Amino acid sequence: MLGSPSAIAVRRQMEPSVVCELAPIGKGASDKRCRSVTHLPESASERSPRSNLFFGVCLSDARYAWRPDSNRFVVRQPRGHWRSLGDTAIDKKEPFHSDGRMASAPGSMSNAEILGIRLPEFDRPPVVEVAASIQFDDLQALDTARLGLLWTRFRNRYPRTDQRPALPQVFETFGSARPPHVGLSLQPVLPVPRLWFLDESQTKLVQVQRNRLIVNWRQLNTVTEYPRYPALRGALEDAIQTLIEFASDEGLGGVVPNQAELTYVNHIRAGKPGQPRQSLADFLVCWKDPESSAFQGPAENVSLRMQYVQHRDANPIGRLFVELDSAYTVSENAPIYVLNLIARGEPSQRTVAGAFEFLDQAHELIVQGFTDITTSKLHEFWGRTK
Repeated sequence: MLGSPSAIAVRRQMEPSVVCELAPIGKGASDKRCRSVTHLPESASERSPRSNLFFGVCLSDARYAWRPDSNRFVVRQPRGHWRSLGDTAIDKKEPFHSDGRMASAPGSMSNAEILGIRLPEFDRPPVVEVAASIQFDDLQALDTARLGLLWTRFRNRYPRTDQRPALPQVFETFGSARPPHVGLSLQPVLPVPRLWFLDESQTKLVQVQRNRLIVNWRQLNTVTEYPRYPALRGALEDAIQTLIEFASDEGLGGVVPNQAELTYVNHIRAGKPGQPRQSLADFLVCWKDPESSAFQGPAENVSLRMQYVQHRDANPIGRLFVELDSAYTVSENAPIYVLNLIARGEPSQRTVAGAFEFLDQAHELIVQGFTDITTSKLHEFWGRTK
């Protein structure tokens, strides 16, 4: 849990609400669970049928409250109603503003952080690109002209643009011998494109088409460090909220997610320029070179494809894909392994909150999976901290 009211240090400001901080005091202080929270206005407690609310925890700018009398958290739902979260169910968050709108808070906490789960971390991860995507039902009226109009709402942060063909819809389906995961649809004579909105460095971009929104970070040829998942998540929250508001203003209909996807691309150095590629056994714990005179040394090139079904309550809801290919750097022609981890599937609810819940779980899955399949020697090289 986040802590108890005794671990609260309150800092009041001249605002409608009181800003507080969770301070790790006494036993468990080393757990690093200090979290920013937002105290509820006094009038808010009057809306609770049980009142006696002590404070509200700000998670994705939602309104959560601690009830000291029952030692439980409650979450505020639209129209001022409250629902008990119990002692361990705070990960079932439903981010809404006080007026019922979906919240948007960059860098909000993931399920793992809320529950105190310590995911592996690396000071120098080999990540070169990350993409978070929400696929939704077609906004049929979101044509090329309106996509251009949408850019005006992103222009201050993403002043550059590019145009690409729209991506096909992708669904994880189950029940067939070879589950298809690409859905095709009939296109008009002039298909509506996918627009890229890029920042000045071109390392951050938003991709929009009539049934998908993607936020990317990519390293390119810069020395930019991976900004970490909370920052990417926050950028996607901002982007989806902007799209929702635009769709409402233009009468395009609601954004109804049907799939969510998180992709990590890693470049793992596998030797010096001009030298043979190192064995994959030095990098992946699941690989072993065959012991046979027919194979003289490690493989010159390796390509792997693996996929694992993910379940919710024993029901399949998505897949984790692990893809590895051999490649060479452009600048030095040095051998590398390109390791992609992709988690894609159906949100528990066809809501934006449900899509973010899936992405949070996908992040935890990918981080843990990446750590489990790579060797401890690499972890040391990447500066594993926990």
